[in-house]
This record gives sequence, C-alpha cells and structure tokens, in this order.
Amino acid sequence: MNQSKVLYFQETYSKMRDDELAYLIATGGDGLVEEAQMALTKVLQTRDLKSIETEVALTANDLNSQAAFKFQQMRKQEQLNASLRKAWHVFCAAFLISGIVLLIFDDYERGPFFVAAGLIGSALFELRRLAVRFIVAIFTMN
Repeated sequence: MNQSKVLYFQETYSKMRDDELAYLIATGGDGLVEEAQMALTKVLQTRDLKSIETEVALTANDLNSQAAFKFQQMRKQEQLNASLRKAWHVFCAAFLISGIVLLIFDDYERGPFFVAAGLIGSALFELRRLAVRFIVAIFTMN
C-alpha cells in the first residue's frame, strides 16, 4: 500500500462535503482502490455518520428514480418507433393497393408507379432499419 496515495485521497476526501461523500459511496464505494478505501474509512471516522447515511439513502433513491425515468423514456421511444414503423407500412401498403386497383381498371400509366412506390418504400425502410441494427451490432461489445 502506497502511503502517499492514502494521504492524497485522505486530503481530497476531507475537503469534500457530506453530500459529495455520499455520492461517492452510493455510486462506487466498492470499486475504489485499496488506498482510496483506506482514506475514505479514515475520513468517515471523523464525520457524522448519521447525516452521511441519510445522504447515501437520498442519493441512492435519486439515482434509482433517474434510472427508472430513463428506462421509461427508452420504452416510450421503442413504442414510438414501433408505431412509426406500422404507419409507414400502412402508407406503403396503401400505395401498393391503390396501384393494384389502378392496374385492375386498366390504368397502366399510374398503376405501376404506385405499385413500385409501395414496394420500394417498404423495402428501403426495412433495409435502413436492418442496416442500423447491423452497424450497432458491429460496435456493441458483447
């Protein structure tokens, strides 16, 4: 154990307010290096532990509520993406169906355009979605 590191961390932690120490404990107290843990223990022995316990509980509750809010936002975004995908497919299907109806009624000028627009629009949308998934999968470390 390096004493100079312990002294450095002890000096740093002694300058911190109770709420800053509570945030440090709540977010990563177990992940600190040995010298930092030793210094934190020494600093906590000189502080009022009841107020720090209260601050840790409040900080943990705040972090949990932030995480829950972020999860809820992600879920809403996924639902929005799914509804946009459905709307786009309905739009493309309307083009396709209207093109087929025009072809049935012998309109060979606009019918093929609507059929092609429906098929190409749907295919391009799905290809873009799959390309984004592929790129994300490449850069995701799993």
